[in-house]
Amino acid sequence: MRTFIIAKVERNSFDTRCPEDPKALYSWGITTFNGGTVSSGFFYSSVVLLMGYFNVKTPSELAGKMFTVPDIYVNAGDALYRFLTVLKHKGDYKEPTKEDLYERAIESLAHMECPDFSNEDPFIVFRSFLDVWSGYEVNQDWFKGFRACLIRKSKGTVWIEEPKSEDDFKTVVSGPCHCYRLMSRNRSIKMVFGPYSNPFWFEE
Repeated sequence: MRTFIIAKVERNSFDTRCPEDPKALYSWGITTFNGGTVSSGFFYSSVVLLMGYFNVKTPSELAGKMFTVPDIYVNAGDALYRFLTVLKHKGDYKEPTKEDLYERAIESLAHMECPDFSNEDPFIVFRSFLDVWSGYEVNQDWFKGFRACLIRKSKGTVWIEEPKSEDDFKTVVSGPCHCYRLMSRNRSIKMVFGPYSNPFWFEE
């Protein structure tokens, strides 16, 4: 196991929300196993999970608290979100297999819904979908099978099409992704897919 130390948790001074709004922005700092400190941000809803676990009443009291994660977590952000995922599941988190995640994506898309993996470890989701990408291209054999499974699951009522043009998509991503149309007989949704912790997103 690998240990990380919370260096700070404090209110983002630019956020105008109520400090206890679940979506209020906070900054965190994590001291890594090699002594460096990494900083980023998260929502107050995550701060609440940490305060509950460490039994403290204010975000500032989280400074100095330590947590452990499996050795594969080298990045401080990945480690923190792994720990938060375990807390969300009250300490009983079972990692999904990549096949589980693919099947869940198909199940959601078959109902014309965007797959939601927000209760899963973001690193596990990212790694699972990265496995089917090579550079900037998705593995075509895998994606062909994925599309076929979607048609079977929806009994032929939902399918994925290549768009005539990507020019009308608003999403701008610096990394790999592809734009598609999620289709049914009476609906068309702009869908973007890429190897990320949030691998699918819709533009309507």
